[in-house]
Amino acid sequence: MKIGDLLKTKTTTLRDVLTKPIDANTMTVTVDSEVIEAARRITANSIGALAVVDEAGLVIGIITEKDIVRVISQHGGDALQKPVASVMTPNPTCAKPDDSSHTTLLTMIHGRHRHVPVIEDGVLLGVVMSLDVAKARLSETTSESMALIKLVPDLIADHGECYPDDEIEVVFERMNSLGLRCLPVRENEKVIGVVTSSDIARAKIGG
Repeated sequence: MKIGDLLKTKTTTLRDVLTKPIDANTMTVTVDSEVIEAARRITANSIGALAVVDEAGLVIGIITEKDIVRVISQHGGDALQKPVASVMTPNPTCAKPDDSSHTTLLTMIHGRHRHVPVIEDGVLLGVVMSLDVAKARLSETTSESMALIKLVPDLIADHGECYPDDEIEVVFERMNSLGLRCLPVRENEKVIGVVTSSDIARAKIGG
Protein backbone atom coordinates (compact mmCIF):
# COMPACT_ATOMS: atom_id res chain seq x y z
CA MET A 1 0.00 0.00 0.00
CA LYS A 2 1.16 3.53 -0.79
CA ILE A 3 0.71 6.69 1.27
CA GLY A 4 -1.73 8.08 -1.32
CA ASP A 5 -3.97 5.04 -0.86
CA LEU A 6 -3.82 5.43 2.91
CA LEU A 7 -4.87 9.08 2.69
CA LYS A 8 -7.98 8.05 0.77
CA THR A 9 -9.05 5.83 3.68
CA LYS A 10 -8.84 8.86 6.00
CA THR A 11 -11.07 11.00 3.77
CA THR A 12 -14.68 11.43 4.83
CA THR A 13 -17.08 10.57 2.01
CA LEU A 14 -20.80 11.10 1.59
CA ARG A 15 -21.26 7.42 2.37
CA ASP A 16 -20.07 8.33 5.89
CA VAL A 17 -22.42 11.32 6.05
CA LEU A 18 -25.50 9.31 5.04
CA THR A 19 -26.49 7.62 8.30
CA LYS A 20 -29.98 6.38 7.47
CA PRO A 21 -31.24 4.06 4.72
CA ILE A 22 -33.40 5.79 2.13
CA ASP A 23 -37.13 5.80 2.81
CA ALA A 24 -39.13 6.73 -0.29
CA ASN A 25 -41.92 8.21 1.83
CA THR A 26 -39.44 10.38 3.70
CA MET A 27 -36.93 11.60 1.13
CA THR A 28 -38.85 11.61 -2.18
CA VAL A 29 -42.02 12.83 -3.82
CA THR A 30 -43.33 11.92 -7.26
CA VAL A 31 -43.25 14.51 -10.00
CA ASP A 32 -47.05 14.46 -10.43
CA SER A 33 -47.75 15.05 -6.73
CA GLU A 34 -49.17 18.34 -5.52
CA VAL A 35 -47.02 20.83 -3.64
CA ILE A 36 -49.08 20.25 -0.50
CA GLU A 37 -47.92 16.62 -0.41
CA ALA A 38 -44.28 17.73 -0.58
CA ALA A 39 -44.92 20.26 2.20
CA ARG A 40 -46.50 17.56 4.39
CA ARG A 41 -43.54 15.20 3.97
CA ILE A 42 -41.00 17.93 4.63
CA THR A 43 -42.84 19.04 7.77
CA ALA A 44 -43.56 15.53 9.08
CA ASN A 45 -39.93 14.42 8.73
CA SER A 46 -38.26 17.71 9.76
CA ILE A 47 -36.15 17.86 6.61
CA GLY A 48 -35.39 20.69 4.23
CA ALA A 49 -35.86 19.10 0.82
CA LEU A 50 -37.21 16.15 -1.16
CA ALA A 51 -35.85 14.48 -4.25
CA VAL A 52 -38.44 14.47 -7.03
CA VAL A 53 -38.68 11.17 -8.89
CA ASP A 54 -40.41 10.04 -12.07
CA GLU A 55 -42.46 6.87 -12.60
CA ALA A 56 -39.25 4.82 -12.86
CA GLY A 57 -37.97 6.17 -9.55
CA LEU A 58 -35.22 8.23 -11.19
CA VAL A 59 -34.34 11.60 -9.67
CA ILE A 60 -35.38 14.38 -12.03
CA GLY A 61 -35.57 17.31 -9.64
CA ILE A 62 -35.48 18.60 -6.08
CA ILE A 63 -38.02 20.66 -4.14
CA THR A 64 -37.06 22.53 -0.99
CA GLU A 65 -38.99 24.23 1.78
CA LYS A 66 -37.66 27.50 0.36
CA ASP A 67 -39.27 26.70 -3.01
CA ILE A 68 -42.61 26.07 -1.29
CA VAL A 69 -42.49 29.29 0.73
CA ARG A 70 -41.61 31.24 -2.42
CA VAL A 71 -44.47 29.87 -4.52
CA ILE A 72 -46.99 30.46 -1.71
CA SER A 73 -45.80 34.06 -1.33
CA GLN A 74 -46.31 34.54 -5.07
CA HIS A 75 -49.63 32.73 -5.57
CA GLY A 76 -51.17 32.37 -2.12
CA GLY A 77 -52.77 29.20 -0.80
CA ASP A 78 -53.74 28.03 -4.27
CA ALA A 79 -50.05 27.28 -4.86
CA LEU A 80 -50.37 24.17 -2.69
CA GLN A 81 -52.46 22.53 -5.42
CA LYS A 82 -49.83 23.16 -8.08
CA PRO A 83 -47.90 20.13 -9.36
CA VAL A 84 -44.45 19.62 -7.88
CA ALA A 85 -43.05 19.72 -11.41
CA SER A 86 -43.92 23.41 -11.68
CA VAL A 87 -42.07 24.35 -8.50
CA MET A 88 -39.08 21.99 -8.33
CA THR A 89 -35.57 22.67 -9.57
CA PRO A 90 -35.11 20.27 -12.51
CA ASN A 91 -31.93 18.29 -13.18
CA PRO A 92 -30.38 19.02 -9.78
CA THR A 93 -26.69 18.72 -9.04
CA CYS A 94 -26.17 15.22 -7.67
CA ALA A 95 -23.28 13.53 -5.91
CA LYS A 96 -21.95 10.00 -5.58
CA PRO A 97 -21.57 8.22 -2.23
CA ASP A 98 -17.79 8.00 -2.60
CA ASP A 99 -17.38 11.73 -3.28
CA SER A 100 -15.34 13.38 -0.54
CA SER A 101 -16.92 15.82 1.88
CA HIS A 102 -14.36 18.39 0.74
CA THR A 103 -15.29 18.13 -2.96
CA THR A 104 -19.02 18.07 -2.22
CA LEU A 105 -18.83 21.08 0.07
CA LEU A 106 -17.03 23.11 -2.62
CA THR A 107 -19.69 22.09 -5.16
CA MET A 108 -22.48 23.14 -2.81
CA ILE A 109 -20.82 26.46 -2.02
CA HIS A 110 -20.10 27.34 -5.66
CA GLY A 111 -23.55 26.26 -6.81
CA ARG A 112 -25.27 27.71 -3.75
CA HIS A 113 -26.96 24.37 -3.06
CA ARG A 114 -28.22 23.60 0.45
CA HIS A 115 -29.28 20.07 -0.48
CA VAL A 116 -27.78 17.53 -2.89
CA PRO A 117 -29.20 14.10 -3.79
CA VAL A 118 -26.70 11.23 -3.48
CA ILE A 119 -27.07 8.63 -6.24
CA GLU A 120 -25.35 5.33 -6.95
CA ASP A 121 -26.02 3.37 -10.15
CA GLY A 122 -29.16 5.41 -10.72
CA VAL A 123 -30.52 4.65 -7.23
CA LEU A 124 -31.16 7.43 -4.71
CA LEU A 125 -29.33 6.79 -1.44
CA GLY A 126 -30.39 9.97 0.30
CA VAL A 127 -30.19 13.76 0.32
CA VAL A 128 -27.36 15.49 2.16
CA MET A 129 -27.54 18.95 3.67
CA SER A 130 -24.70 21.44 3.40
CA LEU A 131 -24.58 21.63 7.21
CA ASP A 132 -23.99 17.87 7.54
CA VAL A 133 -21.28 17.93 4.88
CA ALA A 134 -19.63 20.95 6.52
CA LYS A 135 -19.62 19.19 9.90
CA ALA A 136 -17.96 16.12 8.36
CA ARG A 137 -15.33 18.27 6.67
CA LEU A 138 -14.71 20.25 9.88
CA SER A 139 -14.15 17.05 11.84
CA GLU A 140 -11.69 15.88 9.19
CA THR A 141 -9.71 19.13 9.08
CA THR A 142 -9.70 19.48 12.86
CA SER A 143 -8.03 16.08 13.23
CA GLU A 144 -5.40 16.98 10.65
CA SER A 145 -4.82 20.41 12.19
CA MET A 146 -4.20 18.88 15.61
CA ALA A 147 -1.73 16.42 14.09
CA LEU A 148 0.08 19.28 12.34
CA ILE A 149 0.28 21.30 15.54
CA LYS A 150 1.91 18.38 17.32
CA LEU A 151 4.24 17.94 14.36
CA VAL A 152 5.62 21.49 14.20
CA PRO A 153 8.52 21.01 16.69
CA ASP A 154 9.69 18.01 14.71
CA LEU A 155 9.68 19.65 11.29
CA ILE A 156 13.23 20.85 11.83
CA ALA A 157 14.40 17.28 11.27
CA ASP A 158 15.59 16.32 7.79
CA HIS A 159 13.14 14.43 5.56
CA GLY A 160 10.22 15.51 7.71
CA GLU A 161 7.68 14.79 5.00
CA CYS A 162 6.50 12.05 2.65
CA TYR A 163 4.75 11.72 -0.71
CA PRO A 164 1.60 9.95 -2.01
CA ASP A 165 3.61 7.34 -3.93
CA ASP A 166 5.82 6.39 -0.97
CA GLU A 167 5.25 2.87 0.34
CA ILE A 168 3.83 2.87 3.87
CA GLU A 169 6.58 0.53 5.12
CA VAL A 170 9.26 2.99 3.97
CA VAL A 171 7.49 5.92 5.62
CA PHE A 172 6.96 3.92 8.81
CA GLU A 173 10.69 3.16 8.98
CA ARG A 174 11.48 6.84 8.36
CA MET A 175 9.19 7.88 11.22
CA ASN A 176 10.87 5.42 13.55
CA SER A 177 14.36 6.50 12.53
CA LEU A 178 13.49 10.18 13.07
CA GLY A 179 11.49 9.54 16.23
CA LEU A 180 8.34 11.09 14.69
CA ARG A 181 4.72 10.11 15.22
CA CYS A 182 3.38 11.74 12.05
CA LEU A 183 4.50 13.29 8.77
CA PRO A 184 2.94 15.78 6.37
CA VAL A 185 2.15 14.39 2.91
CA ARG A 186 3.38 16.72 0.18
CA GLU A 187 2.39 16.78 -3.50
CA ASN A 188 3.45 19.45 -6.00
CA GLU A 189 4.90 21.62 -3.22
CA LYS A 190 1.62 21.53 -1.31
CA VAL A 191 0.74 19.68 1.88
CA ILE A 192 -2.33 17.55 1.08
CA GLY A 193 -2.69 15.67 4.34
CA VAL A 194 -1.09 14.14 7.38
CA VAL A 195 -0.27 10.50 8.01
CA THR A 196 0.42 9.16 11.49
CA SER A 197 2.21 6.06 12.70
CA SER A 198 -1.16 4.84 14.00
CA ASP A 199 -2.67 5.20 10.51
CA ILE A 200 0.08 3.03 9.05
CA ALA A 201 -0.14 0.48 11.82
CA ARG A 202 -3.90 0.11 11.28
CA ALA A 203 -3.40 -0.19 7.52
CA LYS A 204 -0.79 -2.90 7.96
CA ILE A 205 -3.04 -4.84 10.33
CA GLY A 206 -6.02 -4.47 8.01
CA GLY A 207 -3.99 -5.30 4.90
